[in-house]
Amino acid sequence: MIGATLILLAAICKAVADTIAHHKETSIFKRSKFWSNGGKIIKGTKYRFDGWHLANSAMVICFVVAAVLHRPVFAWYYEILIGGALFNLVFNVFYNRVLR
Repeated sequence: MIGATLILLAAICKAVADTIAHHKETSIFKRSKFWSNGGKIIKGTKYRFDGWHLANSAMVICFVVAAVLHRPVFAWYYEILIGGALFNLVFNVFYNRVLR
């Protein structure tokens, strides 16, 4: 169950990043500079502190934690299909509806 929740969160984070990258001017992020690509670089790194980078980082963290905590319930091929369908469904709802 926690794995499915993390996949949902990863999909939402990816939708946030893609909305910022492709549709910022028509999205809920249009008024804030924080969500713009090209935020301040964190000193000593090349990591930009902005919404796009944070959303992508959060997506990767969700996937890694989901993989570490995963306990199989079905055969692996069913779990890949279910996880992929869940990710794509949630991503599309947020990318095409919620964040616009």
